[in-house]
Amino acid sequence: MATKENLVQMTVAVILVFITLQSVLAVEFYYVPLWDKTKANMTIADLCVNGKTETCTKLTMQQVTAVCGVSYLQDGTTTPHNYTGITEAKCNGTTCHVEISTNSEWYHTGLDCIQNGTTASCVCQPYEKVKRKQ
Repeated sequence: MATKENLVQMTVAVILVFITLQSVLAVEFYYVPLWDKTKANMTIADLCVNGKTETCTKLTMQQVTAVCGVSYLQDGTTTPHNYTGITEAKCNGTTCHVEISTNSEWYHTGLDCIQNGTTASCVCQPYEKVKRKQ
């Protein structure tokens, strides 16, 4: 049979576990742009021009990796972060914005392209996931 003292100890223990879990689960992350931004052109027509969004939303990994490469290698490291898929593609006005995932949850790349005649001028911007200091 549980004593009053045991019940109080168990209640305190449950409360402490709950508080600890909340602080662990409440960890916030944000993405920091890395310095090694690359620029390239993509041969494409009507990218986010005159309301035509499909050219952006239907971009393929082949098109994206032709511009950004097949992986991202962070300065000072020897293991590349291979691009694995497109997680988002949308028109922001006349800019086609694409999010590219890697095989590491800590890195992804943003691709922004603007139509310029028969090609699109593109910038690949890698990001690193960083834990927010509490």
